[in-house]
Amino acid sequence: MSNLKKIELPPRGLNTLFGVQDQNLKYLETLLDISIGARGNELLIDGDPQNIQTVEQILKDFSELFNEGNTFSDKDLRDAFKQIAEDRAYSLKDYYTRARFNPSGKKAVAPKTANQRKYIEAIQDRDLTFGIGPAGTGKSFLAVALAVQSLFAKQVSRIVLTRPAVEAGEKLGFL
Repeated sequence: MSNLKKIELPPRGLNTLFGVQDQNLKYLETLLDISIGARGNELLIDGDPQNIQTVEQILKDFSELFNEGNTFSDKDLRDAFKQIAEDRAYSLKDYYTRARFNPSGKKAVAPKTANQRKYIEAIQDRDLTFGIGPAGTGKSFLAVALAVQSLFAKQVSRIVLTRPAVEAGEKLGFL
């Protein structure tokens, strides 16, 4: 069943939200299987009511974050849109306030997938977290970035890197 909803947006920040030639809106359309028509600061959204509600929440969060002075890149918005499409309980505000962090004060680190976000939340919420999964999925990178952030915030006094005590058929070396 398809619904049609008209949403009026504040004019500030629309270029950032829409992206170059409305590419961010087109990406959101493909992720959520909706149709978005933009005319000025009005959006006409056609699709499933649940998907329309998700888009409304994204737009509301974007307006609030933009008014607070947050900056957005197309890549960050698309990563956030993808994670919201995978997990509807997640919001744009969560992505910019909880999931992104700045371990060294230089470049922000953000999860690329919903599972990376869950991994970050598990590390932040628990004293001990085991990360198990295929190579190249960012487990070590995210763990070290969070450890560096904790070190700079003086939540911990040192970082201890360990390695397996038993060889796995080859020399692993030191981390």
